[in-house]
Amino acid sequence: MQLLDSTQVIEYGKQLNSRASKFMILLEELRLPLKYAVLSLLSMNRTTIFNESLVGFINSLAVDPKWNSDKYAEYGGYLID
Repeated sequence: MQLLDSTQVIEYGKQLNSRASKFMILLEELRLPLKYAVLSLLSMNRTTIFNESLVGFINSLAVDPKWNSDKYAEYGGYLID
């Protein structure tokens, strides 16, 4: 087992903070049903906000005009749940 020195711990902390910031920015861009569906994934411990693929998934939902529209947001939230 390898212990991290203080500079490595600071670097990991910065990376985690950056991922958390990206997650929050993208979450704010989602429609309410999609936002609740993503938060339910987190509450059921299926994933964490530090998972880079979750950030990519939320980004694809946020920029896609189909899934982030009034018509499909509720259906997308149902699929995620």
